[in-house]
Amino acid sequence: MSRPPFTSDPVAQTQGADGQRFGGARELLLLALWLLSTLGLRTLTVPDEGRYGGVAREMLLSGDWMLPTLNGMPYFHKPVLLYWLDIFGMYLFGINEFALRLAPALMAWLLGAAFFFHLRRWHGLLTARVGLAMLATTPLFFYGAQFNNHDMGVASCIGIAVLSLYRALAHDQACRADASLGRGSAWAFLALGWAFCALGVLAKGLIGVVLPALILGPWLLAQGRWRQVFWLLHPLGLLVFAAVALPWMLAMQHRFDGFFDYFIVGQHFRRFAGEGFNNAQPWWFYLAFFPLVTLPWSLRAWPALRQAVRQTFSGLMKRGGGDEAERYGLYLWWCVVIVGFFSLPNSKLPGYVAPALLPWIALMALACVSGAGAQAQLLAPRLWRAVLVFMALACVAAIAIVAHQKPKSTSPLAQVLAKEMKPGDRIAYVQNYPFDFAFYAGIQQPVIVVEDWADRQLLQRDSWRKELLDAAQFAPTLGQQVLWQKDRAGLLCHSGNVWLVSTREALSALPEVKASSESLAGLQAMVPGERALQLWRSAGRVCAPS
Repeated sequence: MSRPPFTSDPVAQTQGADGQRFGGARELLLLALWLLSTLGLRTLTVPDEGRYGGVAREMLLSGDWMLPTLNGMPYFHKPVLLYWLDIFGMYLFGINEFALRLAPALMAWLLGAAFFFHLRRWHGLLTARVGLAMLATTPLFFYGAQFNNHDMGVASCIGIAVLSLYRALAHDQACRADASLGRGSAWAFLALGWAFCALGVLAKGLIGVVLPALILGPWLLAQGRWRQVFWLLHPLGLLVFAAVALPWMLAMQHRFDGFFDYFIVGQHFRRFAGEGFNNAQPWWFYLAFFPLVTLPWSLRAWPALRQAVRQTFSGLMKRGGGDEAERYGLYLWWCVVIVGFFSLPNSKLPGYVAPALLPWIALMALACVSGAGAQAQLLAPRLWRAVLVFMALACVAAIAIVAHQKPKSTSPLAQVLAKEMKPGDRIAYVQNYPFDFAFYAGIQQPVIVVEDWADRQLLQRDSWRKELLDAAQFAPTLGQQVLWQKDRAGLLCHSGNVWLVSTREALSALPEVKASSESLAGLQAMVPGERALQLWRSAGRVCAPS
């Protein structure tokens, strides 16, 4: 069988001849089963899973699938793609942990599929299988696929965008060399790449398009392919990007005048340059962390990087000296861009560096396979398979340990409230905001949150307090109704039951409790001794006007 018309790559030429062209269905089915196997084993992790799952649940219950809300107020810390996927999962499977974690699992599967097809085309089926197995059992990838936050979504969008645009560039380059070739595939992959850049923006903001640009732009310029840099900016791609990325943002700006300033300026530029955020780490954090969370495959890092550097510089010296050299250069530069970019800001979290997984694992896989095409062989296959089985068991064990510990979950308290709560009861969180509580208790209306909201220091650092205050800027009337100053009286004055989620210390500081020592005794701890945070009930009472 003749080779694909747009490449001279020897691996790609063998795909049809050796029956590998359609290889991959079994691998991708196994990947799907692997990612789905542990989704429902544990309660939501807080704060992230409780927060983002709670936002999606509020959107589902309200019927307004455009507006993310936190305690009923507009929540624009992150864009909307994750919430849409969460809503879809809950619509199909109900409001539960499995449904919420379908979103990261789906995005991880798409990333794995794109990675597999890329490696299969350019490096052969054996390398694709090895790379996919490595990726699936890498701790950072597997846990990211089991954790409902925005990191896996944006990593997947960036990865698929770069691989799609690379494929578009390969088609375009072949068409430039041979004018008789059709350009349909080049336009299709160009549009696909820009569509995933736009989805990346909807997944976590401007990095969805900035990082692919930083990866592909300098890489092309280093090879003297400046015409293709301009070709990537073709109006077709820009139109696709605008059609996917802009409608939601324009709709939010139309509804809330301050949206663009808050979301674009505040949550991107000020956040990137600021120091008032949590998780401060030194500049070298990812240089140590990334190899650690890609063990044991990163044990091949030295030979893999040495091979990549040799191939890259050989290609640069020859100025376009081979497809293999340019791909090694892409993988190497891709890693540098992601690790370097996220090392600049003061705030660093493990999931930020997930977009570097694909090129990193590609280099590791290539270092484990010798030869090309039908001659490709896996180095030390027995040892490799043993390590693969061990890592799969380790990944499952890690999830089981997390599930057993149930870190910080308020599920026991919430389940009590779900059984005892009656229509018209008042619910208040006193100097805390347990993000998963409403999810497990089935609360469908905003709750009262008691705190010292007059303290302007609350706006200086990331916290649930700042998130609620930020949200209240877009809904000031509702904010006044649900954000109670802690010295405000009348919390227990209600015709129905009043349910308080609070520690004993915070409860003792309430005006009604401080005024009467009997008031605390009149409050019933529904789950005594469970943990510092407890659920308290106060029977309805009538209070004289002050």
